[in-house]
Amino acid sequence: MDKEMRAGRQGSNTPRSNRVKRIKIFIVISVIVLLILPTVLCIIMFFKLNFLQKQIDILMVDRYGVTYSGKNSTSNELIAQAETYNSSMKTEQSKTESDQTRISDKVNGKKMTNLEENTKSDYNKKETDTKVSKESNKKDQTGKSNGKSQNTDKSLKTADTLKSDKPDAKTQKSQENEFKDFDKKTVYLTFDDGPSKYTEEILKLLSAYQVKATFFVIGKTDTYSKKMYKEILKDGHTLGMHSYSHDYNKIYKSLEDFDKDFTKIRDLLYDTTGYLSTIYRFPGGSSNSVMKEDVSVFINYLNQKSVVYFDWNVVSGDATGVEYTPQELYESVINGIKVHNRSIVLMHDTDAKGNSVKALKMILDTLTEQGVELLPLNEDVTPIQQVKSSSSELK
Repeated sequence: MDKEMRAGRQGSNTPRSNRVKRIKIFIVISVIVLLILPTVLCIIMFFKLNFLQKQIDILMVDRYGVTYSGKNSTSNELIAQAETYNSSMKTEQSKTESDQTRISDKVNGKKMTNLEENTKSDYNKKETDTKVSKESNKKDQTGKSNGKSQNTDKSLKTADTLKSDKPDAKTQKSQENEFKDFDKKTVYLTFDDGPSKYTEEILKLLSAYQVKATFFVIGKTDTYSKKMYKEILKDGHTLGMHSYSHDYNKIYKSLEDFDKDFTKIRDLLYDTTGYLSTIYRFPGGSSNSVMKEDVSVFINYLNQKSVVYFDWNVVSGDATGVEYTPQELYESVINGIKVHNRSIVLMHDTDAKGNSVKALKMILDTLTEQGVELLPLNEDVTPIQQVKSSSSELK
């Protein structure tokens, strides 16, 4: 009997222990789910928000020509400019009296200088009159022959004076004409095909001369290239698209292929920098002869994306098969700029274009010395386009 009772108790305890185990397992699983589920949901929400932000930026560019963050930064800049203006007005008012004092001091100083100069000129005139009177007395004493020789000497001196004056006038005129070649000109320097091993050097050169340029880049995913995408924007230059692959056969095969390539480069730049590029340069230019479709198909596509495409009207020559010297590249650019009031200069940023970097320094030397305005391109700049269709005309 005792054995039967013990066996019955053990049988009744077994289901209870199983229930306890199941409850414990359920509690552990519930805790794990409650801990992991929020994390998974946060990750999903992050990617969803990132996707929505990208769509919002695209819509903002299509409607307003600028991203949401760009629009906010513009308004903040306007507020800052207003505050700066108010503070500068107060500063100018406080400096007015000191400026007036300085001006009066300068005027008085000029008056004193003029008095000194007049006194000196009067003294020199008196000396000259005295010399002339002495010479005239000598003429009377020496006779006509000596008078003739003195007249000859005077005429020779006058001729020598005119000869010495003529080169100075010519030099001044040539300098004025040279300056007129660059007077009131606007230049947009553009670099295609980067980033390259020279991109960082180009950025340093532009920074040293305090000018801005435009980089039409292709798709590269290595660490250095991504860093250069960011540095271009950080330094205040424009980041434009030049296709992802730069492979004519792939890009221009069809509109669908063009769309894939365009989307790929635009997404790469946006994901890397947070900047949605709005300018494009066709590989080979809009008038290249390798397009299987009519160029107007691709132009209409860019118009629908609110993207402006830019060609050029000045070339350095570094895209040809000929390896020109830095001096030859320099002369090609400078001579082209002299012809146009507004120039978009085509240069290249690749590992094989070391001479282009050397020529760039010479170009910047000349243009900055002559006061030429060097600016970056953007969607508001009137484009230079080799091929246009009726739908590609900007409004």
